[in-house]
Amino acid sequence: MPIFNNGQNLDYGALAAAAAGFYAAAGNFVKGEGDTINIPEAAPNIGGNGKGFRLEEKVNFDPLAPGNNDGSFSSLTLGQDYYIYALSPVGSRIAKPLASIRSTYPDGSGATNSRKVSGFHVGRIRTMTQCFDAGAELSVGILPNGIWDLKNRPAVWPVPPGMVRVGNFAAFIYAASEDGTAWPNTIPLSKFNAVPLTGTEGYCYDDYIQLAKNAGLRLPTWQEFRQLAYGTPAGAIGGSNRVNTGYSDVFVSCHNIDMPSGHLWFPTADYFAISGGTWAWQTHHTGKDSAKNTGNLYLCNNDLRQALAGGSWADVSYAGAGCAFLDSAPWGVAIAVGLLCVCDWKTDN
Repeated sequence: MPIFNNGQNLDYGALAAAAAGFYAAAGNFVKGEGDTINIPEAAPNIGGNGKGFRLEEKVNFDPLAPGNNDGSFSSLTLGQDYYIYALSPVGSRIAKPLASIRSTYPDGSGATNSRKVSGFHVGRIRTMTQCFDAGAELSVGILPNGIWDLKNRPAVWPVPPGMVRVGNFAAFIYAASEDGTAWPNTIPLSKFNAVPLTGTEGYCYDDYIQLAKNAGLRLPTWQEFRQLAYGTPAGAIGGSNRVNTGYSDVFVSCHNIDMPSGHLWFPTADYFAISGGTWAWQTHHTGKDSAKNTGNLYLCNNDLRQALAGGSWADVSYAGAGCAFLDSAPWGVAIAVGLLCVCDWKTDN
């Protein structure tokens, strides 16, 4: 039953959403047919107290259709993040969905009349039927596991660009690159066609803990890496150095993650010690904080190890989704060791 207020037709959803920051939805944003998005019915607050609206359900919402975007893009581009906003039209309580490449507000709108409610990424897609198949032709489109909304998203806000869902966690699609901020405040980015950070920039593996933290993220466990890398063909991309992210259209996992193996090694969160010798205090100051006294480690023959995963361009016959190197110390600095970040997946429904 509609509720009338000052001549405006308000439904129950719009009334409930009158509280500042309120958002409720009858489901999640998911991929529709082709490169479209299915939008659930929702009740978003847009602009503060008293400004509740209803977002109607839309099946196969096409971001490229006339009137469905803010004009900031005219095609869906490989490696690009897109956002869906709920707009509050004048004289109506029915919010309008609008797609944009702007991560703050769509062109022509602001905080008082728009609210970001969803986002998605366009990337390379490897299906489970194509797992480990180096000859498969991968399509490019909206990643089914790269769609998020306010109730179903990575547990970091704002949601970092370039992330996908892998089971109960979220992961970078691309090997981390730098945002340009000086250490120790550098923020890692998951960005298409970017130079991935490695020991070339002076990072030791322990530095990656600080980098991930700066983005509200963490290193994956070995178990998580095995999940996110699943289906990536074995072997290495070749060459003699790192390449920009998105370089290969072959080394993509079934979770649509770019080059998790065959390009760089990736440190995991798993450490272990090897015993059988003399225990003593050891000093290991390497990486970005090599000039600082960060304390010592009590070790047996320096035998603290960190599991690296994936395999680099130099490991042609070994690299793959299940490849691991278990003889590397966390204070190592190497040009073939990069960073993949993960975080928990947040579901409020």
